[in-house]
Amino acid sequence: MTLEEKKEKILFSWTAPEFIRQPKNTGWFIIFFFVASIFLALSLWFKNYFFSGLIILATGLFFIQALKVPKSFYFSITEEGFKINDKLIPYKEIDSFWIFANSPFSSLSLKTKNLINSHLIILLKYQDAKKIRDLLLNFVKEKEETEESFSDWLAKKINF
Repeated sequence: MTLEEKKEKILFSWTAPEFIRQPKNTGWFIIFFFVASIFLALSLWFKNYFFSGLIILATGLFFIQALKVPKSFYFSITEEGFKINDKLIPYKEIDSFWIFANSPFSSLSLKTKNLINSHLIILLKYQDAKKIRDLLLNFVKEKEETEESFSDWLAKKINF
């Protein structure tokens, strides 16, 4: 196989952040730590020390995530599969897709056969969602998702 044959054909590509970072002011952090403190106090009052440790751990993880700056990823639709940076997800590993166009930025939802990352949400930002849909229809079935997941909905509501 020559180098030309090994080179994959990219049908469409774009760059997008892993998530949209919501600005958080001091008030957000004060409310967050106040709510976490109430849960911690209640768990200590009920002498549920395991839950206390879980609250401390979750508070720390949420705090780290709240300060996280999103990484930028390179996405591409090729003839072999869907690529995220250099990782190829073959089309046979993708069950279905759906494009959400009802938010400030369109997003692509991929349902995969992978047990760990079975549901991927990919920002399209200002990309041509119709073109992406038309390309993916050649390789993967489209399955309508009428609602975003509860965790995605909650994250938007609390500005996370």
